[in-house]
Amino acid sequence: EPDPDVIAALVETRDQRLLDWIETRGSALSDPLSIVVQFFNPTDVVLSGIFPRPILAGLVDHIDMTRYDTPGRLPMTKPQLRLARHVGPSSLAATAGSTSLFGAVVAGG
Repeated sequence: EPDPDVIAALVETRDQRLLDWIETRGSALSDPLSIVVQFFNPTDVVLSGIFPRPILAGLVDHIDMTRYDTPGRLPMTKPQLRLARHVGPSSLAATAGSTSLFGAVVAGG
Protein backbone atom coordinates (compact mmCIF):
# COMPACT_ATOMS: atom_id res chain seq x y z
CA GLU A 1 0.00 0.00 0.00
CA PRO A 2 1.47 3.39 -0.97
CA ASP A 3 2.63 5.61 1.85
CA PRO A 4 0.67 8.93 1.76
CA ASP A 5 3.77 10.82 2.96
CA VAL A 6 5.85 9.45 0.09
CA ILE A 7 3.13 10.35 -2.41
CA ALA A 8 2.86 13.86 -0.93
CA ALA A 9 6.63 14.29 -1.29
CA LEU A 10 6.51 13.19 -4.93
CA VAL A 11 3.72 15.69 -5.59
CA GLU A 12 5.58 18.48 -3.83
CA THR A 13 8.83 17.89 -5.73
CA ARG A 14 6.94 17.45 -9.01
CA ASP A 15 8.58 14.07 -9.59
CA GLN A 16 8.71 13.43 -13.33
CA ARG A 17 7.68 9.77 -13.00
CA LEU A 18 4.56 10.84 -11.11
CA LEU A 19 3.78 13.58 -13.65
CA ASP A 20 4.14 11.06 -16.50
CA TRP A 21 1.87 8.62 -14.65
CA ILE A 22 -0.76 11.33 -14.11
CA GLU A 23 -0.66 12.29 -17.80
CA THR A 24 -1.03 8.73 -19.09
CA ARG A 25 -3.78 7.81 -16.60
CA GLY A 26 -5.69 11.00 -17.27
CA SER A 27 -5.55 10.23 -20.96
CA ALA A 28 -6.67 6.63 -20.29
CA LEU A 29 -9.69 7.93 -18.37
CA SER A 30 -10.73 10.07 -21.35
CA ASP A 31 -12.33 7.26 -23.36
CA PRO A 32 -14.64 5.86 -20.67
CA LEU A 33 -15.65 9.32 -19.46
CA SER A 34 -16.30 10.49 -23.01
CA ILE A 35 -18.54 7.44 -23.50
CA VAL A 36 -20.44 8.29 -20.30
CA VAL A 37 -20.98 11.82 -21.62
CA GLN A 38 -22.34 10.45 -24.92
CA PHE A 39 -24.73 8.00 -23.25
CA PHE A 40 -26.01 10.05 -20.34
CA ASN A 41 -25.31 13.70 -21.24
CA PRO A 42 -24.62 14.63 -17.59
CA THR A 43 -24.23 18.19 -16.38
CA ASP A 44 -21.39 17.21 -14.02
CA VAL A 45 -18.82 14.44 -13.79
CA VAL A 46 -17.29 14.07 -10.33
CA LEU A 47 -13.91 12.43 -9.82
CA SER A 48 -12.96 11.00 -6.46
CA GLY A 49 -10.57 8.43 -5.10
CA ILE A 50 -7.97 7.60 -2.51
CA PHE A 51 -5.25 9.70 -4.12
CA PRO A 52 -4.40 13.13 -2.68
CA ARG A 53 -6.19 16.13 -4.21
CA PRO A 54 -3.13 17.33 -6.24
CA ILE A 55 -2.90 13.98 -8.04
CA LEU A 56 -6.62 13.89 -8.81
CA ALA A 57 -6.48 17.52 -9.96
CA GLY A 58 -3.63 16.56 -12.28
CA LEU A 59 -5.72 13.73 -13.70
CA VAL A 60 -8.58 16.15 -14.35
CA ASP A 61 -6.18 18.37 -16.33
CA HIS A 62 -5.45 15.46 -18.70
CA ILE A 63 -8.98 14.13 -19.20
CA ASP A 64 -10.67 14.92 -22.51
CA MET A 65 -14.39 14.16 -22.40
CA THR A 66 -14.91 15.22 -26.02
CA ARG A 67 -13.22 12.25 -27.72
CA TYR A 68 -16.51 10.87 -29.06
CA ASP A 69 -18.14 14.17 -29.91
CA THR A 70 -19.34 14.51 -33.49
CA PRO A 71 -20.78 17.65 -35.08
CA GLY A 72 -24.55 17.96 -34.80
CA ARG A 73 -24.88 15.15 -32.25
CA LEU A 74 -25.47 15.16 -28.52
CA PRO A 75 -24.18 15.99 -26.01
CA MET A 76 -25.52 19.47 -26.43
CA THR A 77 -24.04 20.51 -23.11
CA LYS A 78 -20.49 20.08 -21.92
CA PRO A 79 -20.36 18.63 -18.42
CA GLN A 80 -18.13 20.15 -15.81
CA LEU A 81 -15.43 17.75 -14.61
CA ARG A 82 -14.75 18.42 -10.97
CA LEU A 83 -13.26 16.85 -7.89
CA ALA A 84 -15.38 15.46 -5.11
CA ARG A 85 -15.41 17.26 -1.79
CA HIS A 86 -13.86 14.24 -0.09
CA VAL A 87 -10.75 12.78 -1.69
CA GLY A 88 -7.85 10.78 -0.36
CA PRO A 89 -8.12 7.97 2.17
CA SER A 90 -11.06 9.67 3.93
CA SER A 91 -13.06 9.42 0.72
CA LEU A 92 -13.67 5.71 1.26
CA ALA A 93 -16.17 6.29 4.07
CA ALA A 94 -17.89 9.14 2.23
CA THR A 95 -18.12 7.09 -0.97
CA ALA A 96 -19.50 4.05 0.85
CA GLY A 97 -22.26 6.20 2.34
CA SER A 98 -23.14 7.96 -0.89
CA THR A 99 -23.16 4.70 -2.87
CA SER A 100 -25.79 3.30 -0.51
CA LEU A 101 -27.82 6.49 -0.79
CA PHE A 102 -27.51 6.45 -4.58
CA GLY A 103 -28.65 2.82 -4.69
CA ALA A 104 -31.67 3.66 -2.55
CA VAL A 105 -32.60 6.62 -4.76
CA VAL A 106 -32.19 4.64 -7.99
CA ALA A 107 -34.18 1.73 -6.56
CA GLY A 108 -36.90 4.16 -5.47
CA GLY A 109 -36.42 3.43 -1.80
